Amino acid sequence: MTHMTDSEMPAWVEKATAVLLSVAGISTAWASYQAALWNGDQISRYSEANAHLTVASQLDILAGQAAAFDTILFAAWVAATDSGNPERARFLEDRFSPQFAIAFKDWRQHFAASAPQQAPQDTAHAADPPGMPQPLYRETRDAQARRTAASTAFAAGDQANRTGNAFVAVSVLLSTVLFLGGISQILKRFRPRLAVLGLAALLGIGALIWLKALPTAAF
Repeated sequence: MTHMTDSEMPAWVEKATAVLLSVAGISTAWASYQAALWNGDQISRYSEANAHLTVASQLDILAGQAAAFDTILFAAWVAATDSGNPERARFLEDRFSPQFAIAFKDWRQHFAASAPQQAPQDTAHAADPPGMPQPLYRETRDAQARRTAASTAFAAGDQANRTGNAFVAVSVLLSTVLFLGGISQILKRFRPRLAVLGLAALLGIGALIWLKALPTAAF
């Protein structure tokens, strides 16, 4: 029983091999390029997240300093109020930060509502005080916004990492197609060669479907 040799191979086999290798080669280059782009996007997103966290830490420090300063002023205000020195108390009130001044006003109103029988100078040490004013500093709010932005950037970086890894996996699969296509060319028998080409074609189709489903990174 004789077998077909390379010279006796049908012309369509050679054409199919050429098409398969061409498509696989171009697709491999595209997948590798996309993997590089997504890797760059991942690095950019992580850097953005780190920058947000750095600024958030700086804002937390500023908020802490403002809170410490207001706490000292408030303690002095309590002492001035206890000692019956309204002028000094007003002097200290004027030096509260804007955020603390708002909270302090609400705090005083709460005292007036909860202990209306007490004179204003006695409200600092009411029998059932509502506690120290709790302002929301602008720096604290901005720091939280920065941390939220950092979380968003980290999530985007993780997604870019997963997408880049998917493109790498596709390029490996396409490289397998190229390998099988190259191996098929040295096979002398028609059926083994056709079997290898068929396997390469199936892998190539699967890789192309996967490649089409992946998002494309911007140039």
